[in-house]
Amino acid sequence: MNFAAIRLKLTPDIFLSLIHMNSPDSSHRWLHLGNKALSNTIQSPRAAFDCAGSPVNRRGVAAVEMACVLPLFFLMFFGIVEFGRAMMCMQVLTNTAREGARACAVQPLTAAQVEQVCADYAAGCGIAGIAVVVSPDPTTVIRGEPVTVSVSVNFADVAFLPPFYAKNTVLNSKSVMRKEREFD
Repeated sequence: MNFAAIRLKLTPDIFLSLIHMNSPDSSHRWLHLGNKALSNTIQSPRAAFDCAGSPVNRRGVAAVEMACVLPLFFLMFFGIVEFGRAMMCMQVLTNTAREGARACAVQPLTAAQVEQVCADYAAGCGIAGIAVVVSPDPTTVIRGEPVTVSVSVNFADVAFLPPFYAKNTVLNSKSVMRKEREFD
């Protein structure tokens, strides 16, 4: 038979001794030794260690804690998701402007064709409704002069959730490249 003894000093004059008996022929049993008045008030050995009272007095505590914490958790989670979406859109806009400027620098394209190159690239990445500005007109630029392609989109058009926090936010990107060669 195995014994495990616990002795608790509750107040200066009251001790509670618990002995755990584990024998092969019986189930786990607790033997209470000590003050009779104290042992009459304790319902189970677990209750002796429960500082907040019995489990019956703690009903609904988990639901209240969850009701307090869950809105903050969701606010943080969706904030991270939306911030990540904004950063992804900025990266796509940067690449879109670079693709448009590169196409304008190496091919004989008009401003409408550069806008179409940019729109196709952005649509392939899941962003629609971009505004493209090409300056100066690529048909008038000679070799060595810079061509600027600016791309922008309203964040409300690409956000996952309605952006109540960034209603009028516009994401912009710009790329400048020199015309590499002249075309016939």
